[in-house]
Amino acid sequence: WVQKGETVREDILIAMLEEIDLHLDHASEIISHIREFGRKSEAKAEPVQVNEPMERALAIFTQQFRLREIQVVKELSDNLPPILADRNRLQQVFINLVLNSCQSLGSRARAISVCSRAEDSAPRLRVVVHDEGVGMTDKVVAYHFGASSA
Repeated sequence: WVQKGETVREDILIAMLEEIDLHLDHASEIISHIREFGRKSEAKAEPVQVNEPMERALAIFTQQFRLREIQVVKELSDNLPPILADRNRLQQVFINLVLNSCQSLGSRARAISVCSRAEDSAPRLRVVVHDEGVGMTDKVVAYHFGASSA
């Protein structure tokens, strides 16, 4: 519009600037994540709320979810007890699980669900990442886990 000498309505300009600001914030967050993972450090176990690294992992894929029209269903329980873990390594595990789910979806109807909850019968937490992808073949399961999926 500017190059054509046309005026840009103020409301459109404000909306565009807000969108740019949102994308800059997202890019900055991704760069921060990459810097954290790039540091070689010893594993440091500390109390971690498990939903926090999961939320950070999902945030990295926000744009990819939108572009690929992937619906993300979150069922993250509130007030979970902290676990003893290395926050960055736990986040990397969640990133890998989400990435695997995205890659398995193909072109079909797409949804990924993530769930965290306390186990009733033991002092444990359960985190589940589920997708509607094709799954692994028996050969892949046997190679990685030493067993058949049957």
